[in-house]
Amino acid sequence: VTTAQPKQDPTDDKREARAATAKRFAIDYLDSWSAPNDTALESTAAFYAPRVLFHGREVTMKRLFDEKRRFVKRWPERDYRPREDGVGTTCNPAGEICTVHAVFDYTASHPRRRRVSQGTGALQLVVHFIGDRPVIVAEHSTLLGQERKRNLALEGVSND
Repeated sequence: VTTAQPKQDPTDDKREARAATAKRFAIDYLDSWSAPNDTALESTAAFYAPRVLFHGREVTMKRLFDEKRRFVKRWPERDYRPREDGVGTTCNPAGEICTVHAVFDYTASHPRRRRVSQGTGALQLVVHFIGDRPVIVAEHSTLLGQERKRNLALEGVSND
């Protein structure tokens, strides 16, 4: 004798699949910002919608690209590492919009200026699915802890 099992709602499956896709998308986004400047900037258009709510301001792709270009000039070497248990995703019931929260560790440097910034940040991305393609429609990040210093090793000074 078998008992009837309730069928899982197909929208639950879609929402779970979209949540997993949005999480991977956010991790890929952080990875892209660890790439060399040209590669990081080239990927910008692939990640974002044409208009984005960026740190509370609605901006066009051109304005967003200009901000990102200034950032990579300031910090030409970057390494973003999402914390393994620090990425979570929630999606609306239809699975069309997902919000990803990620805690990440980072190091950013400018060797010529002998500057290093490192710490921990929190990232929030709102991802909208257009068909099956995720795009960022809103981004906000904040620093949870930061240390900036001159890189003495680059200046030939050592504590040894």
